[in-house]
Amino acid sequence: MRLRTITTTSAITTSAVTMTAAFLAIASLAAPALAQPGTQTVRDTPAPPTDTPPTVKLHGWASIGLAGHWNDEAPGALASDPTLDAPLATVEDPTGFGAFLGMARLKAAARLSDITDLTAQVEAASGQARLLDVWLRVGLGDLAGGGLALRAGQSKVPLSREFLISLPSHPFARRALLVDHVHRRRLGVDLRYDSRAALTTGEEVHVIFDVGLYNAGDAQSAADAGGMVVARGELEVYGFDLHLAWGQQLTRLSTVEDSGLRTHQLDAALAYDRDGWHLLAEALLTWDRTADLHALGRTPAVNDGALLALHTSVGKALRVPGWQRWVEPEPVLGFDQVDDARSAFGVRRRISAGVDLNMQRGHITPMLHYERAIDLRGVGHSVFAQLRGGF
Repeated sequence: MRLRTITTTSAITTSAVTMTAAFLAIASLAAPALAQPGTQTVRDTPAPPTDTPPTVKLHGWASIGLAGHWNDEAPGALASDPTLDAPLATVEDPTGFGAFLGMARLKAAARLSDITDLTAQVEAASGQARLLDVWLRVGLGDLAGGGLALRAGQSKVPLSREFLISLPSHPFARRALLVDHVHRRRLGVDLRYDSRAALTTGEEVHVIFDVGLYNAGDAQSAADAGGMVVARGELEVYGFDLHLAWGQQLTRLSTVEDSGLRTHQLDAALAYDRDGWHLLAEALLTWDRTADLHALGRTPAVNDGALLALHTSVGKALRVPGWQRWVEPEPVLGFDQVDDARSAFGVRRRISAGVDLNMQRGHITPMLHYERAIDLRGVGHSVFAQLRGGF
């Protein structure tokens, strides 16, 4: 095993970690107005507002921690990639140990009128603030009643069910591997239908339909990346959540080709969130049509085949006698598999296990997690000790 210590030399990183620690201390005193981390029903999707306009609400989240990465083989064999969603600021190779600032976010949500609201969110974990989301939503009726609403701006593309889980509420140290193979946040416009109804049993049924047109490129390639259409349906009842989404790029130019994302994406997921149980099973299939490859001037080859990615996870919030007033521990277990015809390293698998300590007073969640990643290069290991908080 090779494990070396890395010394942080970046003044920006040091000051950012210090500010985040102070932020977490303030969050520990906050009143419990948000759902506790680990609740997978907290999703970054527009929801009917419950307040009377005009109002402005501010929310902030941060996470700091320590992480280690090492492999079983010689250097260069394999390590769990530290650049996936929660990077180590001081690690330049895949093996090492150091501190990281995983999240430093501020979100403002303004309800301008009964039919209009505006949301903006920034992230500063890298030491420089960048815009995550900014969108304006206009309802065809009172937004509090659901129904049809039109949204324009930069937001999450509603393809992966796992990616729609808000990161401050995410039960693991890092997102599922399949998230790396879908479009994440893009500029676009979408039309959403949101409806709730009660069954005779008293159970509520929640139905969502989304259809949107997005830019297929990120902020660096948006000018010439072409368009993408996405459609999604979601049904929630009896604690179950069935999600089905489809996306297709209308054009594909060199900037998008270099991203490695295929032109067609199909995602299906089933989640369960009730009685302290949090379960998710998701499958993503992405592919290129032969016509798409010819349009790029390429001859179809064996490595132009499809990609299939799977993710499953389970967590159970435990009510421990004598502890339930203060903390609710939640053991979590996850499995990821990515079979990519383009990859030279074969099928990639990752097992994740850990425990989240959801504090009942304030919004502080200590997390301890382990990951084991396997492909043809060998076996890689990662450990995370993380502290999340928010207001």
